[in-house]
Amino acid sequence: MSLDGSISASALFHDKNGTATLKVVSLESVEAYVNGKVAIITGTCNSSGVTIDLTNTGYVAADGTTVSWANDTQIRRIAFAASPAANLTGNGFLKDLKLGSSQNAVAVTGIPVGNAAMSGTPEYLLTANADGVGATATFTVVIHGA
Repeated sequence: MSLDGSISASALFHDKNGTATLKVVSLESVEAYVNGKVAIITGTCNSSGVTIDLTNTGYVAADGTTVSWANDTQIRRIAFAASPAANLTGNGFLKDLKLGSSQNAVAVTGIPVGNAAMSGTPEYLLTANADGVGATATFTVVIHGA
């Protein structure tokens, strides 16, 4: 089985002073992936949150296997989008993860590689919380890993 995909992120601003002075502020990256595994998780959350257990995502890959992450596999990148607004936080090994999204703007993060990257209990859990008391949001999480 192979994979064909990419994750890109960019920020581009044109800082102008009238018509004479222009300063471009830019930061961008594009990574192409031809191996590993990917899962997409969609759902609805409220302000009390919904927990996503990455050891059992329920996403079935093209070869028919269920995509899941266990202690011996590293998660490399996570993309998150929500509407109207929500936050994604990690638990267990991903306890330092925090992403926010509103109006389906995609937030992307990389997970550090190596032994220092993961700490906490051996769980791969994410929690999506709608932003605001009594609020609800729809969300999408895309995960790429080895």
